[in-house]
Amino acid sequence: MREAIRTLECGNLVHTTRGATGGTFVSVPSIGRMSEHLETGVALLAAAEAVTVDQLMEVRHLIEVPAAGAAAFRHNDTHIE
Repeated sequence: MREAIRTLECGNLVHTTRGATGGTFVSVPSIGRMSEHLETGVALLAAAEAVTVDQLMEVRHLIEVPAAGAAAFRHNDTHIE
């Protein structure tokens, strides 16, 4: 359990405080951190010999299509007159 919490802390996914009201709490992720985690995950997949190009393309499709849709929605939402 300690090792799992340390791993999550290294990824800035949780933070731990001491004291009477202390404990381990889920951190609010930032866009930058989420982008870093995603980039690292995809890089690890690309480096794995067991992962095929077709599988990488499938992951890319699963990530990029919704992201592009969300970006287009936000762009249109900010330009409504």
